[in-house]
Amino acid sequence: LSIGALPSAAARLMPEVSRVFSSLSPGTLLQIEDGPHSYLADRLRGSDIDVLIGRLGNPAQMDGISFTQLYLEDTAFVVRAGHPARDCTTLRDIEGYPLIYPPKGAAIREQMDRLVLSSGADLDLRVETISGAFGRNMTRTSDMIWVISRGTVAPELETGALVTLPIDC
Repeated sequence: LSIGALPSAAARLMPEVSRVFSSLSPGTLLQIEDGPHSYLADRLRGSDIDVLIGRLGNPAQMDGISFTQLYLEDTAFVVRAGHPARDCTTLRDIEGYPLIYPPKGAAIREQMDRLVLSSGADLDLRVETISGAFGRNMTRTSDMIWVISRGTVAPELETGALVTLPIDC
């Protein structure tokens, strides 16, 4: 069974899904691939993967795909423990801090663009990526603020290595 999983689903859901699946069907090979929504949706349409687990994509990406909602997930502004902006509550409060921001085509990009536009904040100091490895490393070792689906960083939030800013998304 080949599963495409958005990074948030790969981090939060897939470890337990793989344990349960393997116990229910020990002879079945489970293949898990993560990546951006548009890439995985194309792979699903082309029958390169059997199922896609993750956030609902924009309407253009969902053409020809049926879906079932499994859960809701929010977006968070994430920083390292002890970050100087840890008590910031608005987007204007974090102006001047560099961001790790979702690139065009990412599932949360449009939501974040609307939020930033409505706030009037200037958040142009940023690196755009969906790389979880880059985001985790830079967030833990710098003053960068990572705009990411909460599920992607659920393990780090549980241990306290990363924390969320009290900014409503």
